[in-house]
Amino acid sequence: MLTVDGWWLEGGLGAVHASCDPGSCPHDPPKPPEWQGSEAYLADLPGDTILVRLHCHA
Repeated sequence: MLTVDGWWLEGGLGAVHASCDPGSCPHDPPKPPEWQGSEAYLADLPGDTILVRLHCHA
């Protein structure tokens, strides 16, 4: 999931801040930094938020 403030959260991996180099990001990641918190995060977004789901293959 990509949060409104630019964090990429994926189950089992640490959070990555979109505007920083992963090895030198000075920002504190959101808690918890994994997918488990996504439902609560999504529920707290404003009602006019547009959600987009992508399924990507590498």
